[in-house]
Amino acid sequence: MKKLTRILLVALIIVVLGGAIVVVYVYNRLHQDVIELEPVSGDLAFISDRNGNWDIFILKPDGTLINVTEEGEGDDYLFSFTFSSDMIYFYTNRPGEFVPARVKVDGSELEVMNFITAATNAFSSGHFDVDPTWSPDGRQLAWAKMQGFSNDICLSSVDDVNDFHCVTQKQGGNFMVSWSPDGTKLAYASDRTENQSIFVADIESGEQTQLTHDEGWDFQPVWSLDGSEILFISNREDDSLVQGKFDLYLVKPDGSDLQPLAEGAIFKGDPVYSPSGEQVAFMSNEDGNWHIYLMDADGSNVRRLTDGDSNNMFPVWVPKPAEEKE
Repeated sequence: MKKLTRILLVALIIVVLGGAIVVVYVYNRLHQDVIELEPVSGDLAFISDRNGNWDIFILKPDGTLINVTEEGEGDDYLFSFTFSSDMIYFYTNRPGEFVPARVKVDGSELEVMNFITAATNAFSSGHFDVDPTWSPDGRQLAWAKMQGFSNDICLSSVDDVNDFHCVTQKQGGNFMVSWSPDGTKLAYASDRTENQSIFVADIESGEQTQLTHDEGWDFQPVWSLDGSEILFISNREDDSLVQGKFDLYLVKPDGSDLQPLAEGAIFKGDPVYSPSGEQVAFMSNEDGNWHIYLMDADGSNVRRLTDGDSNNMFPVWVPKPAEEKE
């Protein structure tokens, strides 16, 4: 009888301790430190897999987070804004293949297209200016401009986009422009070769260097914060973009030392400067997952903007319509 009592007492203690552990675990989960989203000086867009698929989100200055491509199923990425900021063009795997699409900035009128339809729509509109990106000093804009049957990377002052010159000259489709941190070079993707490759253009000399030469397709070049490397997405191995996966590669700005981003390697990059010139957003995987970070324009006050166990990548400042600019 005493033995049975001891067994029951031990079992009771185990149950009580187990219950206490569960209570402590649940309490800690419910009361763990939460990183609040930092205030941003303008609308900031990025892609995130927080809902299971890659979607395009816009973070408003008041902290509101909008999922622009929430409607339907599929992965949405490689996006760019029109100058008027009312439309987003992006790529998606919604139909089971890698195709272009577009959606209103409020998430309405989402349209999945094929490449022929997208090209026809752009050509019939008579103009196509997308992906405005501010230079590090805040004085210039770079963007992709349709000219005839090609898209060129063009530059202008922020004060007069009609007074522009192009660093590419009707050399196929050129998109996804990214400023080097020192403001002297532009990285971009171009299909002037048989496939889409990554190029770098020297702004002063106009010299262009092809960095990648693989048979696959390379997209979305972004610079590291120190300007020593360029990270890009590639579809060269297993048609990964159709599957909603990113194969990430690194290459030097002169085209040397091309290699996959090693497992566990840390990358800090894709610095994008806000239209106000006050803040710089960038992405990094230094905390394990990919997150968006924010810092002041002088490099101080670095803080993480996104939280949770999701991945958040490729920040883009939403352009302001001309009538809203100060």
